[in-house]
Amino acid sequence: MKTWKAWAWVVATAWLARAAETGLLGHWEFSPDRGQNSGMRAVVGKEVSFSGGVRLVKDPGPPRAELSGRDERIVVSAGLDRSLLPAREMTAEAWVRVDRVTDWGGFVGAVQDNGDFERGWVLGFVKGSFSFALASAQGGRLTYLTSPSALATNTWHHVAGTYDGTAMTLYVDGRAVASSPAQSGDILYPPSASYVIGAYQDDDERYPLAGALNEVRVYRRALGADEVAGHHAAKRPVFPAPSPAPRLFKPAVATRINASADMGEPGAPGPDYTLPGAQIDYYVPAQAAGTKVSISILDANGQTLRSFTSDGDDARAGGRGRTRPTYRTRLDATAGRHR
Repeated sequence: MKTWKAWAWVVATAWLARAAETGLLGHWEFSPDRGQNSGMRAVVGKEVSFSGGVRLVKDPGPPRAELSGRDERIVVSAGLDRSLLPAREMTAEAWVRVDRVTDWGGFVGAVQDNGDFERGWVLGFVKGSFSFALASAQGGRLTYLTSPSALATNTWHHVAGTYDGTAMTLYVDGRAVASSPAQSGDILYPPSASYVIGAYQDDDERYPLAGALNEVRVYRRALGADEVAGHHAAKRPVFPAPSPAPRLFKPAVATRINASADMGEPGAPGPDYTLPGAQIDYYVPAQAAGTKVSISILDANGQTLRSFTSDGDDARAGGRGRTRPTYRTRLDATAGRHR
């Protein structure tokens, strides 16, 4: 009994601490444990309703809402309820995975961007770069901040946008990547708009997110840079590490006779191969069968990564409908590209 009471006290204390976090208007952690009816309970703020095929997934982690990008959205409010939204200062942040890039993408926002009529705010992406857009009473139109680097798809990121009444800042994975003083004063909202998560939506357009959301928070204050970095650092271990960037290699072929391969004349660089993974087939003209063929794999700087010599006895005919002898090497990997 004492153990149960102690655990209940810890849980209650943690919940109250979250609820009491300064300026927190809405906090949603997406997990089947929080699902109810056709929506989900909030940690802080209003429960949300699901539209389309939103799926709450727990295993394998992290817990998340999966969205296919067909017709899903998560609705905080179908109309503009100002009591749920920040008035002057604000922060919106999300742990998100984007699987497919569209022209516009929204993680959370209440926005109208219809020709010259621009109101509200939205955290999301624009044409492959993370973005934070906001209109203020003094600015009159939306200012879009975008990350200088393209977002990595199929990878978890922490994205946050802040506005302190005088300047906007966009953060990606704990670091400030863009800022602007173009807006000042109260946030300028439209007469009507939907407050949604997991979609970019206004009266003219709707772009559902193809990806997943683990967490979304909205504050009525601008978090400091240290706070944003702290939120990223505290939760980063929960998510799988980003995959390393692929290494590109240029293979080249040289033969002891005057022969060529599909990749071009002897010694000419061939197409790029992505490692780990490339299986490379070298097709040698029929008159070269029975001769020795030397093959070198070079990196982009011309350095030899691997080389070997194969005589014509191990050549085998065919390969993707071809009849010329084939020499094959596998570069300790699973998939590559070649012509």
